[in-house]
Amino acid sequence: MTTQTQPIKDGAEAEVPIEAPEPAEPGVIRLCDPAEDRARVGWHRIGGSNAVGRWRADAHLVVDIEEPDSNGKRWVVGHVRGTAHHRDSESGDAPWKRTGTYRSRGWLKLLRRDINGRFTTVVEERENFREDPGLQPDVPVGLSAKLDADRLSDYAFQWTFGTDEHIGGSLLSGARVHGRLVLFVPPSMQGLEFGTLRDPHTGRHHSTGDGRVIGHHLEAFAEVTTRRTSATETEVSAEVTASRNVSVVPDISATDIRFTSALERYDAHEDRWRTAASHHHTAHKPFGAADATGGQITHTVPTKELNLYRYVWGCTDSSQQTKLHRTVVPVYTRTT
Repeated sequence: MTTQTQPIKDGAEAEVPIEAPEPAEPGVIRLCDPAEDRARVGWHRIGGSNAVGRWRADAHLVVDIEEPDSNGKRWVVGHVRGTAHHRDSESGDAPWKRTGTYRSRGWLKLLRRDINGRFTTVVEERENFREDPGLQPDVPVGLSAKLDADRLSDYAFQWTFGTDEHIGGSLLSGARVHGRLVLFVPPSMQGLEFGTLRDPHTGRHHSTGDGRVIGHHLEAFAEVTTRRTSATETEVSAEVTASRNVSVVPDISATDIRFTSALERYDAHEDRWRTAASHHHTAHKPFGAADATGGQITHTVPTKELNLYRYVWGCTDSSQQTKLHRTVVPVYTRTT
């Protein structure tokens, strides 16, 4: 984000983008909505923007997430931050001018997912306004909460910034900017190492429940390998190895095992995991063989985005209908 350094005079500047916030404190994770890579979409300004008649609001949400405490909790602090622009007429040719004479209004809600994964539960909410806040970006409302560090993505901030106008004794609603930010914090890339990650680290995962024959279950593990292919790209490859067991004894009879394998990338704007690469097929385990392998995928991703990816794998014994599914996050090894 670009910080505005020129002095601002009320109504004198043709158009001044909203200034970037001060840098976050060391160790603090900062999230913004819109994110920096989306800040110049549409209006070509920092933050979200919306115009109604003679008023325009430029605003964004800034969220600071502190380091976890000894109990695995993080303080999360959100602020709605915005500025107002005004023009003399609603004509498209009339220039926008930064103004500090208006009512700044902010709404902020902390939402939690329900059992269906939708953000419908209001944990806490704030609403506030300020009269004639001036030309600098105003922060009419803020909200802080202490949340479980490993469940941040189950929460989201919903926010609104508004610019209202006094005409005589009346207050007229002006422009509004809305947004929502899921508190998704990617795994740390500190100590990133290229190589092979095994899931689980040792041994194998066991399917839950038995099949049609008492004692039948699947045992499997996955290996995810990262290999740097250029200065900016990393190749991610994966494979699953599975066996069918009766109690603690390997079942060497012939069977088919269905494998599912996918590399997914998190889309923070849409709050969903999108498939980057996938492979689904059935492998035949012949009589006498202990294992079958499948789920092989290979995909190249930007190294700087490696912590936005996860590996999802599973396998099913076609004859006994025993199932095993796992998710691997992150997909790389770390020294720390």
